[in-house]
Amino acid sequence: MLDYHLHLWPHGERDSAVTTEQLAAYCRRAGAVGITEIAVTEHLFRFAQADAILGKFWDADPDPALRRSMASYWADHARADLDAYVHSVLEAKGAGLPIALGLEVDYYPGRMDEVADLLDGYPFDVLLGSVHWLGAWRFDDLEDAASLAEWRRRGVEETWVAYTEALEELAESGACDVLAHPDLIKVAGHRSKAPDELYDRMAEAAARSGMAAEVSSAGWRKPVGGFRARDVPITTASDAHGLPDVADRSDDMRQLLRAAGYDSLCAFRKRQPRLIPVTPSVATRSTDPGGVRAVGVSNRGDGAGGNGAGGDEAGSSPRRRASTRASVAVGGGARRRSDPTPATGTATDVPLGEVATPADVARRHTRLETSPLGHLQRLMGSWGMLADLCFGDLVLFVPVAAAQDEGSRFVVLGQMRPSTGQTLHQEDLVGRLVDDAERPLLGRAWRLGEMVEGELVTTRGERARMQCIPVRWEGDLIAVMTRESPLTVGRRPGLLEREYVELFDRFARMIADGVFPFASDEAAVTEESPRVGDGVVVLDEGRRVSYGSPNAVNALHRMGVFSNVEGMRFDELGVEETAVQRAYATRLPVIEEVERRPDVIVLVRCIPLLSMGELSGAVVLLRDVTDLRRRDRLLVSKDATIREIHHRVKNNLQTISSLLRLQGRRLPPGEGRSALRESERRIRSIAIVHEILSREAGDQVPFDEIVRSLVRMTEDAVVSGRPIKLCVEGDAGDLSADLATPLAVVLAELLQNAIEHAFEGAEAADKAGTGGRPRDTAGDGAGRVDLVLDNDGRRLLVQVRDDGQGLPEGFSIDNTTSLGLSIVRDLVRSQLSGNIEMRRDGGTLVELRIPVAATEEGSPGDDG
Repeated sequence: MLDYHLHLWPHGERDSAVTTEQLAAYCRRAGAVGITEIAVTEHLFRFAQADAILGKFWDADPDPALRRSMASYWADHARADLDAYVHSVLEAKGAGLPIALGLEVDYYPGRMDEVADLLDGYPFDVLLGSVHWLGAWRFDDLEDAASLAEWRRRGVEETWVAYTEALEELAESGACDVLAHPDLIKVAGHRSKAPDELYDRMAEAAARSGMAAEVSSAGWRKPVGGFRARDVPITTASDAHGLPDVADRSDDMRQLLRAAGYDSLCAFRKRQPRLIPVTPSVATRSTDPGGVRAVGVSNRGDGAGGNGAGGDEAGSSPRRRASTRASVAVGGGARRRSDPTPATGTATDVPLGEVATPADVARRHTRLETSPLGHLQRLMGSWGMLADLCFGDLVLFVPVAAAQDEGSRFVVLGQMRPSTGQTLHQEDLVGRLVDDAERPLLGRAWRLGEMVEGELVTTRGERARMQCIPVRWEGDLIAVMTRESPLTVGRRPGLLEREYVELFDRFARMIADGVFPFASDEAAVTEESPRVGDGVVVLDEGRRVSYGSPNAVNALHRMGVFSNVEGMRFDELGVEETAVQRAYATRLPVIEEVERRPDVIVLVRCIPLLSMGELSGAVVLLRDVTDLRRRDRLLVSKDATIREIHHRVKNNLQTISSLLRLQGRRLPPGEGRSALRESERRIRSIAIVHEILSREAGDQVPFDEIVRSLVRMTEDAVVSGRPIKLCVEGDAGDLSADLATPLAVVLAELLQNAIEHAFEGAEAADKAGTGGRPRDTAGDGAGRVDLVLDNDGRRLLVQVRDDGQGLPEGFSIDNTTSLGLSIVRDLVRSQLSGNIEMRRDGGTLVELRIPVAATEEGSPGDDG
């Protein structure tokens, strides 16, 4: 199942920064009910980029009340930044969340080409097309007086026809992929006398343009059904505008689709459609070790389907078994390029919102134990080099537990695409189950325990070359790695390609012999490690160069080596070869930096090549890291400079604080001395932040250290005759310096205010609380001040609570005459972009809510 219609910001609320944590929460909620992928599809009109090309589109409407209403609505919503939204969703996708990047696009008559031009510049996976207004009339806004009045003025039949025509024109524009909630017009409860005719027109419009249609569970939360346009491929959605409604009533929709004859849904990637099976519900999902069986979807294009979960019949259509209309193409109108490819396997039941790691897949489907799994993980940690050497995709298959002996069914544990060639697999294969009938070469390689080569037909119908390589660990066959690459017909490979493929074949034999990857590898691949594209040198058993790639020769040139390198050893070329000597001596990979001349640094990674247990040579990867090391040195110098600046600022602030303290001592008791003491305390709280920044590089401050210093400073200032306990609970985490400085001043002020004013008068101090927690629970007569901190990654909650006499009647933070509280209020609202609330709660409770998710500029986000 899918949830392909999700919003992040409710209508009427300001947009806020999108975080990976927020999207992960959506994924977790959807995954709990069996949703395999979600699409985030915020409204286009919520972005300033849309305002630039679509603003004032409502001016053509003749009704001034509707124009004013739309102008006000648009101004309240068109505030977000589309670039930031796209970046945040792509960042979440990069973190492994199963999310499609989408947008919900309204219909703008005469302007859809401009809309399409704008959106073509972004890597969207799916675009929903919808109609929410006719002219300037927002017919689905049931809280707007002008919109409701228009329903009373217009005829129902006229409105339904106008809405249907708008949907038809939207589909004809080819700008979108899916018709979202196509029967939204029912939202106000006004129904056409002949809705079926209009629904048929909507379905035909979708079919003509090659669009999919949406079936939405929002039909249960508001009167919008959305199930009549089923003669085109469908997506499923909740149209949620917040976390509580994500994946709403997915089981009800699943049953409805099954009853209607659907066994597949239409998903999208980069606006390319593909069919996926309608998965069973969480409650009825197969407990077979192999996971969910393949549903009736065939890759032969003849409508034949296999037996699978849910009792699908052989020979059923991959789209719909009981369709009353001719089969329709799936596409996206003029702006999409191809029809969908039916899925040839089924993904494993990894909960949505969790990354399907190799360990997860292996635990669910295989008998792999810790040690052999570790061997496969080391292989996947280094096979980026192998994919680049063979110019093809690498896929790692492990037999599922129930079919391990006969090797008839496998699960994909990992895949790697090459950076030196074109990939055959745009889709993610990890967790997919395949059988012997689908890839017979795979089963043959497993049963023979030998390398097998042949051809396969991809899911897109392309012929490709397939090489199956058995993977051994301590003599046992544990997996099969396949190399899958396009067929090369009528083209003679060049020297570089021949050398690289020969190198790959040598590594393949090492994998089959169980000697690669190495059990101990001090040169494990990191972000800095040299890649194939950086430069490759092949050495023979005598450490002499047999081949050097053009990029490797360039790297040697920068090291001052201009002679012919073939047949020479590194030391004969004047290049340090300690790494090569160690690799040959230990038969293990070695990585080392070689500094050749003061201004050139090259990272050398030497990997020995073994054949029949004997050393047969080595491959050396070279990467010029001169610029990288120069930047590292600049960063170190910059960090040292910044720390020195913070140190000097701290010293200057402490000097000012000392001068104020000395001056205060010379004044007689009274307001003047108190004012200087308060100023001195505020300066000291700022100095604490700079002291911590002077010790640690970076812009983030461990705020708990500041809290401890502030508490000590407050305790030192206690002059009351009654003992006062200060207790800290929770963790503020790391905060940016922009937040830490004003927040330190705020906390110092609130803590000082509590100990100075909460317990004035012994009678007030001894009273029992009313409605709050009891005072003096320890029975020692001490007052208590609690500081509670809670940082959830998006907002920081700060509570300062005392069990003193409480706020005076009629107190308001907005009207306070206290200088300290005025400073607190203004800092919280202006510099911290947060909220402050003060109330009686068995004493006084001050509660701050401060956004901590940074915007692109690094400042606190809008609290919304």
